[in-house]
Amino acid sequence: MLISFLVLLLCHTGAWAHSVNVLIVKHAARVNLSFAQNYAIVIGKHFYGPVSAKNQLQLVSTSKGIQITVANAKTKIRRPLTTTREPIHLVRSLGTSVNFRWPTPMSALKKKPLPPFLKWQQFPAQRGEFATIRHPAFGGDITYNGPLTVFQKSGINIVETAELEDYVTHVVNCELGSETSIHALKAQSIMARTFALYMVQDRLQALESGNLNWQFFQLRSSTSDQAYNCRKRVNDQELPNDLVKRAARETAGLVLLKNNELAKVHYNATIAGKDTISQAEVVKRARAGRSYKNILQSFVPGSRIGRYNLSAVCTQAVKALFRNSSYNKRASK
Repeated sequence: MLISFLVLLLCHTGAWAHSVNVLIVKHAARVNLSFAQNYAIVIGKHFYGPVSAKNQLQLVSTSKGIQITVANAKTKIRRPLTTTREPIHLVRSLGTSVNFRWPTPMSALKKKPLPPFLKWQQFPAQRGEFATIRHPAFGGDITYNGPLTVFQKSGINIVETAELEDYVTHVVNCELGSETSIHALKAQSIMARTFALYMVQDRLQALESGNLNWQFFQLRSSTSDQAYNCRKRVNDQELPNDLVKRAARETAGLVLLKNNELAKVHYNATIAGKDTISQAEVVKRARAGRSYKNILQSFVPGSRIGRYNLSAVCTQAVKALFRNSSYNKRASK
């Protein structure tokens, strides 16, 4: 049943306080992670841990599955744990029955059964730094709040279950992080949130129709969807800056709707067209004194700004997962 864990999380959210599952590492041969907090490695119905934050994690893609090794950052002592083809969940809590303040010594790490009655809600999107992954293409180390799920397909793939509003904040940072007009940043926040939820909805519906490509994630972190993990540093301070955070916070939960459905909104740097918004034109209009509402509604006539609930679509996708025979077989093991 852990196979459908990520999709289930989307169903355990409030009316608009969604989590989003974002692919942050794709097809890697090897990944090294360091941690800001103690963590556990969950595989199927078992886990290893709690593991000390002092112990880094190395994941290597092999023909037999993903090889998991922990290594002490100071002593460099290494301990291979296992090799698995199952999804791997990296979490900072397993409920009240496992005390993460007292990590297991590395020499004593072994497979343990998951606590009874473990609930899906115990692996929600998290606040605060959790795991750091080196991304040379994005300027070095990037820290994620997690939790993280790792699966093997043409290499190692890592998905972060992120709070929607945290995700939106970092997208706005990547897209318009240096902008000083609050209305341009608010417009970008709503565009990013609308696009994200539209793609999540579209891919959950594809999942329901039998396209299992979206069983682990519904958003890519690159510009093929929206840039998310650029997280640049300026003057040794990690963005987003306070203005970006304010824009996302003051528009929290708001999306662009047309006929009471999510508007199909795309955007790019300069070119506007049908269903496409020009960021340069958004900035120009905002600097000329137009409000973010006026700007967005002028690009999408007949639209309004409001809130939207994905729960019905999500529930249908989860039911489809459990109808699928391959999931039923795995869940019964």
